[in-house]
Formats: sequence, C-alpha cells, structure tokens
Amino acid sequence: MCLETKEQVPGTDICPTPGMKRFLEVLDNWRDPQNYEKMLKYQPQRSEVFIATFGKSGTTLVSQMCHQLRTGGHMDFKEITEVVPFLELAYDLGMDPNGEQIAEPRLTKTHLEHDLCPKGARYIVVLRNPIKALVSYYNFVAGWFFRPEEISVDEYVQTVHLKEPRSANPRGFCTVHTFFESWWRHRNDPDYLFLFYEHILADPETTARKVNNFMGLDDDEERIQNAVRMSSREYMLKHEDHFDEHLTRLAKAHLGSLPNGNSTKVLPADFPKPKLSAETLAEADRLWKLIVQPTTGYATYEEMLNDNPMMPVLN
Repeated sequence: MCLETKEQVPGTDICPTPGMKRFLEVLDNWRDPQNYEKMLKYQPQRSEVFIATFGKSGTTLVSQMCHQLRTGGHMDFKEITEVVPFLELAYDLGMDPNGEQIAEPRLTKTHLEHDLCPKGARYIVVLRNPIKALVSYYNFVAGWFFRPEEISVDEYVQTVHLKEPRSANPRGFCTVHTFFESWWRHRNDPDYLFLFYEHILADPETTARKVNNFMGLDDDEERIQNAVRMSSREYMLKHEDHFDEHLTRLAKAHLGSLPNGNSTKVLPADFPKPKLSAETLAEADRLWKLIVQPTTGYATYEEMLNDNPMMPVLN
C-alpha cells in the first residue's frame, strides 16, 4: 500500500510514480464524454467491415491490407485513419464516421469490447499474444506521453492493463483479457472472421485471400498481390508518415505529449523489446485463467493459437 501518500491505483496495490500519475491524468482526460456517447450510438451499414483488435495487435497492418484490397493501390492519404476511421476517436478528430468513404466496403477500426461495439456490420477480429501486445503498447506510448526512464514497462502494464473485468477499470478502456473473452464468444457466428496476428505475419498471402473473400471482393490476383506487398513491414516502414498517428497527436497535444515524441505504429522487427518481470507475467496468467479460459477453454494463448491453424481459403 502507499502508506506515505495513500494514493493507489484503483483496484490494485500499486503506488504510482510521478510519471505514472501524470500519464493516468492523460488517460482520465483522453475521451470527450459527449463524443464517446455519440460514438456508442453509431449505426453501421450492413456491408460495413469493422477491424476489431486490442491495441498493438495488427490494427494498422490489417487496415492497410483491407484498404488496398478494396482500392487496388491507394495511398493518397495523410494517415491511415483518414481512410479507415478509428471509431472511438472519430469525433475527437473532427471526422464524421458516417461520412462517405473512398471505396466499398466501408471500413472502420475499433478497440471496443464486443458488447459495446455497434452491431449489424461484419467483423474482422484480430488476436495477438497478449504479452507481446502489452509490451508493444508500452513501446507505442513511451516517447509519446512519457520517457521510458519515467515509467517502467512493469509499472505501465500492471497499472494500465492488468485489470479484472470492466468494473475494476474506472477509465472504461477495454482490457486485453476482456477483449479476448467478449469477442471469442462469437467465434462461430456468421459475419465474423477471426485472424491471429502470428498467422498474418507467417502467411500474408493466404490472409489477404481470406480477407478479400470475406469483404466480398472479386478474386483479382494482381490486386491481391499488390495488397500483400503494400501491407508488408518493408513497404509500411518506407511510407512511415502514413502510419504515424500524427492526426491523433495533433488532436490530443493539449494533454501533454512530449515535444519531440514519436507515435509511429510500424516498427522494425529488431526494435528493442523490454522484458516483463516474473511478477507481471504471473498476474497476466492469473487474469487469463480468470477471464479468458472459462469462455475459450484454453489455458494459454499458445494453446489457443496452436489449436486454431489458419483456415483454408473459402471459394
């Protein structure tokens, strides 16, 4: 307990550092309440395709792949969010999620849990090893809102992400374990396509064919191959300014981002990855078994991944 200051992160025994206190204030003010309520009432079109992910689980990669599949090679945008709106931030960025899009089907990305996500569309759900996603999240925000020396990866993951169900998370953000549990219940429902990030990296061409079929697009070989090329790490790093979240940085600058910070979402494969402590890993495992395993039947993510190999392409 925080015996001296009596300041604890709600639902934990964590006593936040000064850097974490400042970052928690950012999270407390991240969402505009009125815009958030408007967002929850969004009514998608029947043909619309949602890209549903927990953050840092392939959102940008799959958004780029889907956009290139529907357009055949369109890069005339400042940032990917312009052409594939992020539902939770659309109104904050001055965007109308109902606005006309450049091509069909309409695409919208979201990190919402299933219960809050607007219904009536089609859904591509992407899952990733939660530990790797959380470490990637740390790399994403460290350098944007705080310096790595101010907040350790363990403090960040334990304080922000390792929560029990929503009632224990006063900021209302969906946790990684709640995301898994809420979406997996719809694994076999019509209009849902489940992908694993690890499978996408291992076989992007098969992924592109599955996504192309799910989106109801013609089986155009040149367009499919072009989408694979344009959603590769090499291509996206070459065009990094199209995937660097600069629109969000501008909209949220008043919250206190670092003057020369970086928020790019595409990193080299050899980018340094901090290690989580045994204590943090044990807590993540406890929450998986508490929240995810009862619904999925899987004791670990690796077990889930190995039991669900990439499905064959549907004709």
